[in-house]
Amino acid sequence: MNETLTLLLVILTGVYAYLTYRIMSANHKAVDAMRDQIVASVRPYVYFDLVTTGALIEGVLKNTGVSAAYDVTVSLQPIVQVHIRGTAQESSLIGKPVSLMPPEKEVREFLGSFAELEGSNASLRYTGEIAYFDGGRRKFSEQFTIDLSSRKGMPYIGRTTVEDELKKLNENISDVLKR
Repeated sequence: MNETLTLLLVILTGVYAYLTYRIMSANHKAVDAMRDQIVASVRPYVYFDLVTTGALIEGVLKNTGVSAAYDVTVSLQPIVQVHIRGTAQESSLIGKPVSLMPPEKEVREFLGSFAELEGSNASLRYTGEIAYFDGGRRKFSEQFTIDLSSRKGMPYIGRTTVEDELKKLNENISDVLKR
């Protein structure tokens, strides 16, 4: 009878230990999930895009996250060169690290016209990767694809800005005062 009770106690202890291990394992997974959620909510999110304004193209790098990004690098294939006054030069935004991008920081670089970019890449399709670190030196890396072919030849009507309108108004007032 004592041996039976001891055996039963050993079996119950084993079941208890197994269930405790399962609970501990589930808790570790829950803690890891919460840690990942916290990191995701406070990390930098840096994006790169090729933005069109009529027939002109700009490279835009923006941190939409709530913390700073460090050592941001953008790689793009095929390589895009900046076209200014008929000459091509290396891009300052693509391939060179940006040491700091605070939250909501945006950096723009004029790259050229559709015709100039199409001359070096007829498909107007680019693939790339953006890599950066957060304040805790955790590395983030995202791959992306940009296809400008659907935007080629798209009609564009320029929009006036408040800045442009104030400049015109100032010029008109200056002309009236000179008379």
